[in-house]
Amino acid sequence: GSARLVDQDRPADCVVLGFETSDEVWKPFCVVETGRWSDARHFASGTLERAGFSGLVDGSTLPNDELTIRAWAIDLQGERAFPMVGTLRLRATR
Repeated sequence: GSARLVDQDRPADCVVLGFETSDEVWKPFCVVETGRWSDARHFASGTLERAGFSGLVDGSTLPNDELTIRAWAIDLQGERAFPMVGTLRLRATR
């Protein structure tokens, strides 16, 4: 994916992934670095070419439940977090 800080026209510092359980509690479980190449044609600024992120998640650490995966773009300097668009729903079973 790609994560940017809209008000600063720059890539997010990182992305935090978390899951929301069926009782609607959100729990972070992974931090993914930004800095990978992204398709800058989708952005108004060429400075966002390195807004991409990618990573592998160890699903064995997730609880056995119906989960909604949500991501937040992080601004470390401003100490802010912004919810990213889209979710992934899954049912973890072992």
